[in-house]
Amino acid sequence: MTSLSKPSGVLHATALRSPKRTSPRAHVKAMQVEASDSSTHRRCLFLHGKGGNGPKFANALQPLQDELVSIGLPPVEVVAPTAPHALPGGGYAWWNLAAGERSFTAAEFIGFEATLELLREEVRANGPFDFMVGHSQGAMLAAILLAGRAGPPCSAPNHVWILQPHVRAILCGAAWPAPFGAKIEALSPANVPRTLHCIGAADNVNPPEMARKLGGCLGGEVLEHDGGHVVPLTDRDALRKMAEFFS
Repeated sequence: MTSLSKPSGVLHATALRSPKRTSPRAHVKAMQVEASDSSTHRRCLFLHGKGGNGPKFANALQPLQDELVSIGLPPVEVVAPTAPHALPGGGYAWWNLAAGERSFTAAEFIGFEATLELLREEVRANGPFDFMVGHSQGAMLAAILLAGRAGPPCSAPNHVWILQPHVRAILCGAAWPAPFGAKIEALSPANVPRTLHCIGAADNVNPPEMARKLGGCLGGEVLEHDGGHVVPLTDRDALRKMAEFFS
């Protein structure tokens, strides 16, 4: 069962490149190939979770791409960067944590400046972006970017002034990004672009109440589903709601 409390483009993957272990900045750009009117060209930034990479996340979201096609929305371009920090067991992270810490308890996101620099380069090369889709750590990163865009300037690293003011975001399986909590709590939801928060009732990685708190501060729509710590691609109702968010 799916519930939505509140509420164009085709994500068309055409050229996927695997990230190289020697280059944590490897990314995939999935270009639209069907648009005939340049005014419809919109870009979406995919932000993978901890332990993933850009190309893998883009491939995993193919059902969302297909759903966009099925409801007749115009094409978008997808950019899926890989996070800068390689993990010992494989995959990449947008930041590291001190031993025993979680993102919702940590005082610091170690290596976060490297992520900001990577994203600044991505925006310069491939932006601006109209949408973001983030999962887990990537969803928290999207929230931080939105807070930096919507909030007043302050000293680095809490001032994240990267995005265009109109960018919208789908956040799946987020937790509370504790080092940026005060900034997020100080936001006026009226200044935050439209957001959709996908929260799994069975999420046993990031507590659902964390995502609800984040959604309350950002003032977005909340999409509850019965799944776990996932982008709800197999829930037909949730998949349709996510696709409609691109309209």
